[in-house]
Amino acid sequence: MKHVLSFCLTVVFLLSANTLRAQEDEKKPERGPYYPTRITIVYSDDKVIAEKGIPEWLAMAVNVIRENYPKYDKYFETEGHIPAGAIELRAESSGPIGWNSSTTIGFSIEWIKPGAGGEKDWGMIAHELVHFVQNYQGGEGTGIPGWATEGIADFCRHIFFEPEKEMRFVNPDRANYDNAYQVTAGFFMYIVDTYDKDFVKKLNEMGRKRTYTPEIFEKSSGKNVEDLWKEYVEKVLKPLQADRKGIVPATRFTNLMKYKKEFEDHYATLKPEPRPQPQQGQGQGQRQGQGQGRQRPQQEQN
Repeated sequence: MKHVLSFCLTVVFLLSANTLRAQEDEKKPERGPYYPTRITIVYSDDKVIAEKGIPEWLAMAVNVIRENYPKYDKYFETEGHIPAGAIELRAESSGPIGWNSSTTIGFSIEWIKPGAGGEKDWGMIAHELVHFVQNYQGGEGTGIPGWATEGIADFCRHIFFEPEKEMRFVNPDRANYDNAYQVTAGFFMYIVDTYDKDFVKKLNEMGRKRTYTPEIFEKSSGKNVEDLWKEYVEKVLKPLQADRKGIVPATRFTNLMKYKKEFEDHYATLKPEPRPQPQQGQGQGQRQGQGQGRQRPQQEQN
């Protein structure tokens, strides 16, 4: 009887093991990153075409997009979401320094032309490219606040594209977590470095699904956003103020840099994936700060 029971248990175990292996075999392999399908350069008017130094600046901007688009796509991957593939890079003679829409990354040559101060500011393109990949939609639900959207974009700009660059000084007596851009980006770096390495990814997913709630700060750190900001001020901003230093570079956050390296090491093992067709309704984001101008001949960068 004991031998029969032992045989039955062995059979059950083998069946269970085979079932587990079959389930593992059925798991879908991890997808690789998507690359832009086409990058098109558009000069808005004759003034842009005549400006010296712009073609060279645009060539570097195209390289920034090619290198960082698939990395951002993978870092912010959420199930079923496919950012738009074709990108229009639009040079305007005036208007905002940088802006984006569901199809376009635009900028003013008044900032990047020789002698204007932004001749090497390709980080602006890296920032706007994050917005392009975020691709937050309207509709029902609670959208992510604008200050958080901008904070995520500068977070990625300063950890992936220019981690050695020091961001501007932040006055701890006047600043607040919702000041957006570099102020918020530094705050997010602290949260990722200290509490939750996936915090920004979770925040981005809330933006895409329109499920944002301030409780994400407490879930990630055990503290509400106001108390978390006060802690950041005491531990990071005030010591920097005493040393008369800027808020970062991002490299000062050692855990953050470790998480970045882990991601990039894993990213390097992945193969690019063919881009599927976007789901209906994707790619309908709002254009922000769009300049006006007649469309000029295009240069395609394939």
